[in-house]
Amino acid sequence: MTQPELDITAAEFPQPETMQDLIHVLRRFGVNIAYWGEGEAKSEDQLLREIQEGESVFRETTAGELMRDVQGVGVDVFYYDPQTGSVYRLREDRQVFKDGRTRSRSHIPESLSEKRKPAETPLEAAERAVREELQIEGELNFRHLGQRLHTRPSVSYPGLNTRHNVDIFGTMISPQQYRSEGYTENRDGLTSYFVWEQFSQDSQKAV
Repeated sequence: MTQPELDITAAEFPQPETMQDLIHVLRRFGVNIAYWGEGEAKSEDQLLREIQEGESVFRETTAGELMRDVQGVGVDVFYYDPQTGSVYRLREDRQVFKDGRTRSRSHIPESLSEKRKPAETPLEAAERAVREELQIEGELNFRHLGQRLHTRPSVSYPGLNTRHNVDIFGTMISPQQYRSEGYTENRDGLTSYFVWEQFSQDSQKAV
C-alpha cells in the first residue's frame, strides 16, 4: 500500500488538548465517530488519552486527510520446554471491554504490541510491554528482528487512517517466568488474554 505523504510535522499540527479540541479536529476532517465505543472500536476518550500521553499524534497528508501516527513495538515471546524440546510462542487471543464487548486479536502478528511513549527507545518500550502486560519479573534479553511500516484504516478508531512504525523484537523467557495457563492484563477498561501455542520442535528456530 502506498504510504500517504505527510506535508506538515506533528509540531506544526496543533494536537488536541481537550475533548472539545478533539471533536473539532475530527469533524473538520469528516471523521464519523458515531460508532466509536461500539463493537471492536475504542472511544474518543481513549483516543484523547493516547494523544495527551504522546502515544498517538495527529498529522495531515498532502491529500488533506487526517492521519493518526503511532510509533510502536511488537514483541514475540517464546518459551523453550526442556522436557519435550518444544518451543511455544505466546499470542494475544482476545480483548474484552468492561461493557462485555469482545474483539479478536488473532490478526496481531506478534505476541505483544505496544505504543511507544515520548522519548522512549524501542528497546525500552519492548521491555515495558512484557513487564506491564505479562507482569513478568527478572532478567529479560531481547533481539531486534526488524522494522515494519504500514498505513491502514484503524480498527480501534473507524474512519481514521493510522500509520504504524513498528520495531519488532523477540525474547525467550525462563522457566521461572513461564505460566502454562497464559497471562491476563487489565488496563484502560480492557482485559487482554494471552495464550501459548506450539511454535517449533527446534529451539534454534526461535529467538
